[in-house]
Amino acid sequence: MKGTYKRMSGDIRSARTVLNEASPLAEKSQDVYLRGRFLYAEAKQLTSEHKLDEALAAYKELIRLIERVKGGLDAKDQRSLSENYGYIYDELVALLYSISQSV
Repeated sequence: MKGTYKRMSGDIRSARTVLNEASPLAEKSQDVYLRGRFLYAEAKQLTSEHKLDEALAAYKELIRLIERVKGGLDAKDQRSLSENYGYIYDELVALLYSISQSV
């Protein structure tokens, strides 16, 4: 995603603009992968903006999406999906830690 590269290069405002432009398209899409990529980019962006509670909500929505997809898979594919997207759960734990430190 274009916004991800802007955010990673430190251009947080431009990354926000790109995500805001993409939001209506991603929200209407029936493509689960696209929806998940958007939610992930939004969660990372919100974290970069230090909007930790909003980032937490985005990560929760993303994890609900992942778990819904996993529910329709056999055990082997569930395990594969968990292995491929385990980093998202790790990032959620790191975010929760950051939130706990800011209280």
